[in-house]
Amino acid sequence: MIRCVQEVDVGLNKEIIIVDDGSTDGTGEILKRLKQPGIKVVCHNRNQGKGAALHTGFSEAEDDIILIQDADLNNAQNVPLLLVHIRSHRHSSPFLLLKII
Repeated sequence: MIRCVQEVDVGLNKEIIIVDDGSTDGTGEILKRLKQPGIKVVCHNRNQGKGAALHTGFSEAEDDIILIQDADLNNAQNVPLLLVHIRSHRHSSPFLLLKII
């Protein structure tokens, strides 16, 4: 999944924030070993739900454009088109958050 997100050309520097929401399948241990530039990993000690995971990710973000990508990666190829729309309407809304569904 990380590689797929990295490969999408958005025409901007991007950061990838991964929030492990208390998984019990070993994902957290794998992510803790992940050391790549531009990727932040945050692990919750216990499952707190999707809302808490999103809040954690938002608080870690350093930019003002946030795209949420779930593990299924549906429509990841549409990110560049979404960014064109965001850039053209940026001044009409002080905060814009899109979820790729």
